[in-house]
Amino acid sequence: MGWVESRTGDRDSAIARLREGLSLAHHAQTLEFTSHLLGTIAQLQLEMGASREGLATIDEALAFVEATGERFWEAEIHRLKGTLLLLEGADGSAEACLRRALEIARSQGARSLELRAATSLSQLWSDKSRKDEARSLLASVYGGFTEGFDTQDLRDAKALLDSL
Repeated sequence: MGWVESRTGDRDSAIARLREGLSLAHHAQTLEFTSHLLGTIAQLQLEMGASREGLATIDEALAFVEATGERFWEAEIHRLKGTLLLLEGADGSAEACLRRALEIARSQGARSLELRAATSLSQLWSDKSRKDEARSLLASVYGGFTEGFDTQDLRDAKALLDSL
């Protein structure tokens, strides 16, 4: 329910419902997808411009990943942290997080998460007048896809590539 609310624009309500779901899952000792749910909350906080709250949620997610070894959404958590750090003006730390996200996604063979990380890192590099590096990275990742070009992640990557 929280995810549906997040897509209809009521982000505060969505965050509350997702937190409630996490609490219920933890009480039932069902911890699967906790990192994904925390990442979803951080994404909503990012969309709201609430970078400090988002970074606190990311810290919670990273602590969970380290404590449990559940690394399902780890690459995306680092990508979100980098994007939130950009809102805070911490470009150097943001770049390090985006590079880490890319590295993790590659090591896991998580192609979609690799594309997201490459798109975010390429956008940062483009904004810093490093367009050749941005184009090279994103083209190499994007070029590995043979289907799914109607998905939002691939459309976003293609739009960025076209602008480079």
